[in-house]
Amino acid sequence: MTVINLRHGGHASDTCPRCHRVRSKLHGIPELTDSPELREKVIGPIWTNLKTDRDLLDGRDRDWFMMGVLEAKIGNKEHLLVASSGGPNNLPWITGKHLKGIAYKRGWTLAETPESRIAVPATQNGWRTVMGMDVQLAGVPVQNIGQPCAAVKLLLKLAELNTAHEKVRDLHISEQVVVYGDRIPPNMRQYHGKGADGSPSSTWTAHSCAQCEARIPYLICDVPANQILA
Repeated sequence: MTVINLRHGGHASDTCPRCHRVRSKLHGIPELTDSPELREKVIGPIWTNLKTDRDLLDGRDRDWFMMGVLEAKIGNKEHLLVASSGGPNNLPWITGKHLKGIAYKRGWTLAETPESRIAVPATQNGWRTVMGMDVQLAGVPVQNIGQPCAAVKLLLKLAELNTAHEKVRDLHISEQVVVYGDRIPPNMRQYHGKGADGSPSSTWTAHSCAQCEARIPYLICDVPANQILA
């Protein structure tokens, strides 16, 4: 059986909007692949915890959000991060209690907490690549550029952790749309399907949203500034 490895933010054969090179030619991260292992062994347990959390379930028959998980290595250290988009009362959906039961690797942490939030820039300026280098998203439309999506939060957190500006290796991500109830928002219908347990209230997503598809290529570019083509 062929395993379809989904991609976030385009393919290795694309030309990078930051360095203007074909990504497979110079990028250490030519493409951001969605990991089936992360979907099954990390997102799966988190979703189980979310759908049995009575505090979240009460009265939520129309809520939805995107959750994402990321694994990557910077130097000799492995980083295992979890994030969610939006949140009730502007707080993260996913908290520490939802990370229980993850047997795939140890040390999963939240990219943001109520006390430490990820600042997603609202303009084309103020962004950072996973190398921790400043980047302007000049080619991304300003409308909704600051949308607080899970994938972007994960990459910005990785940039924050990369204080020595080292190369990032073995970067994988996986996302899932979580829908409480059967009233699926129209803009989420493109993602909706059945989860691993057959439940109609969750889906393994096919790709990131349009805003993330436009922003991710800038964030994963690790080409040094002095090698950027005009």
